[in-house]
Amino acid sequence: CPWRKGDVYIVPNAAEPFEGIHVNQNQDTPKRLEGISHPIIGYTGNFSSRFDVELVGYLSKRHPEWNFVFIGSTSIDDRIMTLKDRENIHIMGVVPYDELPQYIENFDVAIMPHVENKQSASMNPLKLFVYSLYRKPIVTSSVSNIEEVEPLARIANNKKEFEKMFKYS
Repeated sequence: CPWRKGDVYIVPNAAEPFEGIHVNQNQDTPKRLEGISHPIIGYTGNFSSRFDVELVGYLSKRHPEWNFVFIGSTSIDDRIMTLKDRENIHIMGVVPYDELPQYIENFDVAIMPHVENKQSASMNPLKLFVYSLYRKPIVTSSVSNIEEVEPLARIANNKKEFEKMFKYS
């Protein structure tokens, strides 16, 4: 056995395809995305205090031609709902896990707009590994524990950098 007292092995995070789903195989467009024009900027995950609503509000106001699709529960923090009346904000709520790949396949860019706070300081950005599995360009805020995913994502230090990292700017 390679384990000895005092040895510690760290196994980094990764992602694997959903069972039965073939990544980048022209998934059907979910009905709820029909009629939403590209570019689609997408986010998946539960909404909590780490989610940067101010950043999303800034981006959606400056770029009405970009469509933002948000997938996840708002039961912990519903501040994203303050943006629901904007034409380019599409809040899908919870989506069944086996349907999630169809949504991600339709993202032009996947984002992780998080603020630096106690919650984000202790998180591990698993969603970035999933986004990269689907070969989506990724833009993320600069928060704790983000360094390990730097090869997978563009990391922005502020809202203007975040905006400039989209190829649509």
